[in-house]
Amino acid sequence: MREVQEWLNETTTALVDNYNRLGLRASGEWEQSLKGTHEETETGIKVIISGAKYTEQLSIGRRPGKMPPRQVILNWIREKNIQSELKPQTLAYLFQRKIGTEGIKVPNKYNAGGLVTDVLTNERINELIKSVGNAVLKSQTSEILTSLKNGSK
Repeated sequence: MREVQEWLNETTTALVDNYNRLGLRASGEWEQSLKGTHEETETGIKVIISGAKYTEQLSIGRRPGKMPPRQVILNWIREKNIQSELKPQTLAYLFQRKIGTEGIKVPNKYNAGGLVTDVLTNERINELIKSVGNAVLKSQTSEILTSLKNGSK
């Protein structure tokens, strides 16, 4: 359905814009992972926006308890061009340990929060519902008029 795909395109673009506005870009992997799809089912239209596994951490933070993978932290250090007297492996371990013991709270001084919630608002979702409803109504009205015209011949 064209209306749904347009909404998905606008919404994923708004998510990427918000990601950049919040200064969350490191590798650009998150932006590249973002996909919007839809499918028509017997009960309606299913709309899906998917992205990288770490979207939850970007959005709401991370609970303490488990250290993140070292390579991910090393990549982040490189991509953010973080300079230190420590070797990258040592610095990555220190970040891992801190995240593992304290977690990450969002919002924080590096991430104001709202990556997803500032974009996927009730208003935006209602726009989708309204445009789909209007499209379905137009389609049904057209079918009814065609049936009436064909029936009157």
